[in-house]
Amino acid sequence: MLSNFKSKGQFGFRWRLIPACIWWTVRKERNSKCFEGIENDMQKIKLNFILLLCFWCNQFYSNDTISIIDVLD
Repeated sequence: MLSNFKSKGQFGFRWRLIPACIWWTVRKERNSKCFEGIENDMQKIKLNFILLLCFWCNQFYSNDTISIIDVLD
């Protein structure tokens, strides 16, 4: 899944984003369930995590061209 992370040269920095991304995804899911009454299925939560991770990678590493296809590869 994250094999492309190895080939980009900033391998360690991306791996440091993953725990924060997991935490943020779980927190957003908990907040939407508690305060809005919206409960997503596990596939939607996983997709939200991957989208957030790709967004953060592209924001933190502006010269990064990682896409969802790269992450899922």
